[in-house]
Amino acid sequence: MLEDLRSIYIAHPRLRYVAWMGLVCVAIFLLWTAGGFPPPAWLVLIEFIVQVPRLWEIQGAAVLIPLLALIALSFLWLLSWAALLWI
Repeated sequence: MLEDLRSIYIAHPRLRYVAWMGLVCVAIFLLWTAGGFPPPAWLVLIEFIVQVPRLWEIQGAAVLIPLLALIALSFLWLLSWAALLWI
């Protein structure tokens, strides 16, 4: 299947432009939805990790839920950007 797509891509020059425009649109969409690069979720995660010891003393184990949510969100943004760069 991948070979078929490659042969179609090579045979039709217009498809190259459409594919590149699609990738540019995806990159712009990622930048827009993430709030720029690096995504603010990464910056908030770094700030949060720095404050975890103090927050642990104040709130205890309840601090783990937001921490895990931020880690998951940051990981999803990383996967999105990696998938775009891999293509």
